[in-house]
Amino acid sequence: MAALEHRRGRNPPVLGYFREAIDGIHFQPTMDAPNRVPQGRFPSPIGDGDRGTLLGCRHGLVLIFHSSRDQVLVWDPVTGVQHRVATPPGFDVHQTPFDGAVLRAAGDHLQVVLVGYKQKRNPRAVVCIYSSETGVWSNLLSTPVPRDAVRYQAMPAVLVEDSLYWLCSSVILKVDLRGQDLAVIQVPVDMFAEEKYLMRAEGGGLGLFSLSGYTARLWKMNANADGVSSWVLGRTVELGRLLSLDSKGETSYIQMIGYAEENNVAFLRTVAGIVMVQLETLQFKKLPENNNCVVCYPLESVYAAETSTGGGHDALDSTASPMSAQAGEMTALEYRHNPPVLGFFHETLDGINFQPTMEAPNRVPHGRFSSPISDGDSGTLLGCRHGLVLIFHSSRDQILVWDPITGDQHRAAAPPRFDVHQTPFDGAVLRAAGDHFKVVLVGYKQKKNPRAIVCLYSSETGVWSNLIETHVPRDAAGYQGMPAVLVGDSLYWLCSSVILKVDLCRQSLAVIQVPADMFAEDKYLMVMRAEGGGLGLLSLSECTAQLWKRNTDGNGVSSWVLGRTIELGRLLSLDSKRETRSIHMIGYGEENNVAFFRTVAGIFMVQLETLQFKKLLENNNSVVCYPLETVYAAERSIGGGHDALDSAASPMSMSASVGKMTALEHRCNPPILGYFREAIDGIHFHPTMEGPNHVPHGRFSSPIGDGDNSTLLGCWHGLVLIFHSSRDQILVWDTVTGEQHYIATPLGFDVHQTPFDGAVLRAAAEHFQVVLVGYKQNGNPQAIVRIYSSETRLWSNLIETPVPRDAVEYQGMPAVLVEDSLYWLSSSVILKVDLCRQSLNVIQVRVDMFAKDNYLMAMRAEGGGLGLLSLSECTAQLWKRNTDADGVSSWVLGRTIELDRLLTLDSKKETRYIQMIGYAEENNVAFLRTAAGIFMVQLHSLQFKKLLENNNSVTCYPLESVYAAETSIGGGHDGADQHMLM
Repeated sequence: MAALEHRRGRNPPVLGYFREAIDGIHFQPTMDAPNRVPQGRFPSPIGDGDRGTLLGCRHGLVLIFHSSRDQVLVWDPVTGVQHRVATPPGFDVHQTPFDGAVLRAAGDHLQVVLVGYKQKRNPRAVVCIYSSETGVWSNLLSTPVPRDAVRYQAMPAVLVEDSLYWLCSSVILKVDLRGQDLAVIQVPVDMFAEEKYLMRAEGGGLGLFSLSGYTARLWKMNANADGVSSWVLGRTVELGRLLSLDSKGETSYIQMIGYAEENNVAFLRTVAGIVMVQLETLQFKKLPENNNCVVCYPLESVYAAETSTGGGHDALDSTASPMSAQAGEMTALEYRHNPPVLGFFHETLDGINFQPTMEAPNRVPHGRFSSPISDGDSGTLLGCRHGLVLIFHSSRDQILVWDPITGDQHRAAAPPRFDVHQTPFDGAVLRAAGDHFKVVLVGYKQKKNPRAIVCLYSSETGVWSNLIETHVPRDAAGYQGMPAVLVGDSLYWLCSSVILKVDLCRQSLAVIQVPADMFAEDKYLMVMRAEGGGLGLLSLSECTAQLWKRNTDGNGVSSWVLGRTIELGRLLSLDSKRETRSIHMIGYGEENNVAFFRTVAGIFMVQLETLQFKKLLENNNSVVCYPLETVYAAERSIGGGHDALDSAASPMSMSASVGKMTALEHRCNPPILGYFREAIDGIHFHPTMEGPNHVPHGRFSSPIGDGDNSTLLGCWHGLVLIFHSSRDQILVWDTVTGEQHYIATPLGFDVHQTPFDGAVLRAAAEHFQVVLVGYKQNGNPQAIVRIYSSETRLWSNLIETPVPRDAVEYQGMPAVLVEDSLYWLSSSVILKVDLCRQSLNVIQVRVDMFAKDNYLMAMRAEGGGLGLLSLSECTAQLWKRNTDADGVSSWVLGRTIELDRLLTLDSKKETRYIQMIGYAEENNVAFLRTAAGIFMVQLHSLQFKKLLENNNSVTCYPLESVYAAETSIGGGHDGADQHMLM
């Protein structure tokens, strides 16, 4: 599994690292195709024969001391932009040992920090800070340091919040960027017996990585209530074992040579080669065998990988990986919160056509979305949003809303008083609550007093609104022809000299003025979403694009503020006069902030935030394109089966009949790697994902020895809970790391006589909790609960509550975690264990829901809260527990699903028997056993996947976690780009 699986808040990937060699500064890529940066892509800006020293690399910028010019050079290797600054006065860069750091600041500015050491008499550390906003260096800051501190370690600084930290021989220098202050932090003397390196601590703050032999220790600097700081040991990592360094030669030498702070990745040099290790998950990746690098400077940035043919760029389908695994890159938009851009619709002489933009395996076949307008009929494209296409079917005078994924069509007669044949008009479509949609038509009355008119249609009511009108300048009726943009609850159209705003909540129409100079003859404008939210404009003049944002001050006065300027000719490598002469914006994908540009060289997609781009077509005759941003289940070429459950579906699916999407294309939750089950010969793991994300069958072998007795209790957050009955112990097993934690069963909890079940879940600071629930059947039946915390290493007191007598006939299905509570379904009630309050309650379930032919399972309800799945033969009903204003709770029926129809079970034998055997709560996926095999069904989107013909599993325990797939050659691990989401 690859790509974006360890990104937090969209951290940029580690593209590679810069290092110094005898012949200059070189870049070494670390990612694999298709995201790999070509070796010579970032040539050093220091000419041959010139001398340059690497000082730092952060936020995609490289800091170099150009010694032959006495200049500090800030270089953006992705764009090629260079910023040179004369070294500061009073800072002798030739006599003083010094280092530096660079970082981006607000408003596209940057800061450079130089730190040096004056060694005469009283040793001092000195600091000078440069800001590109002011263009000047600060005054010199200085502070006394121990004499041995000037023996500078040569490792780059680490940025933690607003401060930079450098490790010297015996102290740490702290440069507070906000307060422009310099301080010294002491490090305990005994810690200097080992090699040390600065890092960001787990959970935030300053950390230290100390290395002795092949044992690494991760420390954190904590401050108590009195402000006294101390170093606290966190984890210890046996690197020799982790990296499979099995010979004495390989384990005799490990050194840290670099640190990528955004991704918390250490670069370690060993005899066996250079290894990248993610310090939180301990995923790792081996780089080249060559280990002569002394210090490396990781480049954490986003880059548009070039295609292998044609010289164009082809990166927009995938944001790159922090540590790209040889086990297989993730293509396209595989971990995106927004739906991907599948392609675009455009009008041609022969009708409405679809042009796919993604690559295999996610590419939509060319003829998959054939126009719903018959040959010979006239249809005009008006808009495309939320996976719906809006067409004016002129030969019928109808407005057509078409879902190209499901094929659904909804037709509405054009509104009265809206002359669609005489009035210039445009339209937009968008989804609304409850599977409904809205259509907005905007037109212009040009006689006498020009007016803009708007009419809104709702599929919920089936009627058009009254006409809404407002005055506009006369030239506004010269409609531009580009689609609207949805920002917040309003749609915006750019007319010739103004912007029309349609407020969908208030059903109002307003005019926004645009400065006259922005409408200069050589400029081309288009409305867009601004960076950071709000309304924006893209102004295009020849090859220069300017991104504007509409700001409103405290007095309600609005103005247009210029943000970034993009040189498109340079970005897109348009190097001939012919290619740079004509660039037009022909479309905009608002969910992904992607602009479509038509050039002489072809059509390009450009992501306006990252500036990643992709060349689509040589053919450039499209005038306007309408991007389709939605999720599509790519069809399989063989067998016609479904293979989609490895990725969550589109949030806006109109039809459940679509069910095939590859891999992890639209996931926010950790994937379902497979499931554990009990068999006669022990506990087994069954993978459910396809290659390259497939987990090998024997990868998660049971920790219980042959001949020992054990019972599976639960699986959450990548942890498996097992009752090791031969030892009377509870075992918590981390499947990915292999770690095991044994706990003695609690006193007063007779695990051999009492029916019981359990659950495990992760808690704060790498701790976990175990919950056991059992039933006392003597006298008055009671449910009992004990809770174990790895932080205290103690079981809680016994928690008890009366239950109906039949409740002790335990159902055997795992608990469901909803917010801070675990829920178990017993025979006639639901047990609720509140983990925060450590309380136990009983929830009643309607008697008729426990009918003999009904099968129940607790689940997470749609929209949050506790739900139930009721299964009777082939019909599944999804219920939700609602609480009214008076605190009275009731069960409300949501959706009903005909499983035989969904799963295409067409024989009596196949439809006679369906049973729910497992539930993956993070992904809301049910595991169903049928006569035809086991199926995974995503209960929101109804995507599904058939797993096995073999259907002898009674209960399965899904493993929802992220796993670093092993390489097929060499036996090592190659998964540092995947993180364990536990």
